[in-house]
Amino acid sequence: MPEEHNRRLTDHAADLLFAPTENSARILKNENVRGKVFVTGNTVIDALESRLPVALERPNPASRLGVSDFALLTIHRSENVDDIQVLRGLIEGVISLNKEVLFTAHPRTVRRLQDFDLMREIESSRMRIIDPVGYLDFLHLLHSCDFAVTDSGGIQEEVTAPSINKRVFVLRISTERPEAVESGHATVVGVDPAEFPRTILDEVKKGLQGERTCPYGQGMASKMIVDALLEEV
Repeated sequence: MPEEHNRRLTDHAADLLFAPTENSARILKNENVRGKVFVTGNTVIDALESRLPVALERPNPASRLGVSDFALLTIHRSENVDDIQVLRGLIEGVISLNKEVLFTAHPRTVRRLQDFDLMREIESSRMRIIDPVGYLDFLHLLHSCDFAVTDSGGIQEEVTAPSINKRVFVLRISTERPEAVESGHATVVGVDPAEFPRTILDEVKKGLQGERTCPYGQGMASKMIVDALLEEV
């Protein structure tokens, strides 16, 4: 992933490294980073667990739209939105799920949908495009959706939070969040419109509920990082 270039440059310059999982720590050690590595969990979980109660006190954006029992969709990665064939296949594949879909669409994605003349297909389907929402409203949508479909890395982490614990279907051919796959939260379904809808429907038929453990901690990463900083600095 392109983000990995920045991650590796930063990690090799750092004195202290706070890894979200044991797997991440092993990767750092195998890369021979010079800094000291701590496994702390992921601060994304801290933020979500602390803000979700506040988010749930607000009106549900889905309810305002008169939508219930829906899937939450986001697509933004360049390899998915800048290629007309790929983007068309993703839209057609999601529409073929025959499911109410709330599509929180990035402005760049909207421009590509317009450039590629895909908006009319969406408008005649059960997919509804909405403007990007703020963090609290997005948490509310994530909490209330049946499942998520995305190419986002962050959402793969957020669905694992103990208070969310949802399934996410990843519209990519690989993921840098293998822990979310191993925990049973994320399923990488690819981008082939002849294949990924069937995979999603098969999983939905099996049932989306289940006992799953968050691989990124229980929301104490920030405290562990501060404690380590106070001890080391």
